[in-house]
Amino acid sequence: MRVVSLLLARVAKRLLAALPAIAGVLVLTFVLLRVLPGDPASLYATSPSAGEAEIAAIQADLGLDRPLPEQFWIYLRDLARGDLGTSLMTGRPVVADLARRLPASLELIAAAFALALLVSLPLGIAAALRPHSLVDLGARVLATVGIAVPTFVTGLVLIEIFYVLFGWAPDPTGRLDIFLIPPEQVTGFLGLDALIAGDHAAFSSALAKLVLPTVTLAVFVMAPMVRITRTAMRAAMASDFVRTAEAMGLSRFRVVLVYGLGNALLPVLTLCGTVISTLLGASVLVEKVFAWPGIGSYSVDALMAGDFAAVQGFVLMMAGLFVLMNLAIDLCYRAVDPRVSLA
Repeated sequence: MRVVSLLLARVAKRLLAALPAIAGVLVLTFVLLRVLPGDPASLYATSPSAGEAEIAAIQADLGLDRPLPEQFWIYLRDLARGDLGTSLMTGRPVVADLARRLPASLELIAAAFALALLVSLPLGIAAALRPHSLVDLGARVLATVGIAVPTFVTGLVLIEIFYVLFGWAPDPTGRLDIFLIPPEQVTGFLGLDALIAGDHAAFSSALAKLVLPTVTLAVFVMAPMVRITRTAMRAAMASDFVRTAEAMGLSRFRVVLVYGLGNALLPVLTLCGTVISTLLGASVLVEKVFAWPGIGSYSVDALMAGDFAAVQGFVLMMAGLFVLMNLAIDLCYRAVDPRVSLA
């Protein structure tokens, strides 16, 4: 019970500490959207030649004719009730739009993070155990390419090679083939929902559509993960306790896995928080390249349309996800290293 109490106290403390940052994001987003060029009322007008009277009526309907402090107070009042406003693009509540699109983004981010871990951890360990070898050289080349090449360039190159030239990949347009009927939404993860529904055609299509955007996003974050894994593993393997374990005659596998990797995981875990945050931001470009119907592409469309409510809702959701991801990483420290205190 004491551990649970300490855990809950730590969660509450971290959430309270994050409130000023979220408040700053809210204020900054609200002010920036209103000082940037562009008038949502003009974009929302039914006719490109709408007169001043029609635009003024739309501004009054949207509350844009009121003083900025009053607009912000109304926004905070609605936010306290869970109302993020109505999207000008879709005509639906922003909460409903974000809830409908969030699973697609989470599916892509989760798949990319899992792929990055599966590749970067073994590659970083192998590079650390065999310095200056071909494996080490390949790891450093991957790290350099991953950092140097932007995500949208990687995505376009993969589309050109695997879809245009060889025809191995499906068309990069969304999550499912246009000729298939989407399965009933249970989890929001299309492949999992297709398995639950027993729709093998939809599952195969969803899995094939997921491959290229997942690889594109994973390559971008593999670079720092390979580098930090290699560096942390080399430092752990050169430590006194590893040499002592080897001198005691312990197997190489146990020395590497328990004493080497076990002590190298903390810096890797620290990086995971940054990596997940990077994935949240980088997914915006990847979603636009692959026409992926997630919250990233939704935010870009909203920004282009001057849809204040949708952009503010997206930024608030991203800030909340960032806080929750870092909180989860912080709590994982205790599982990896019992010496880390929960207090």
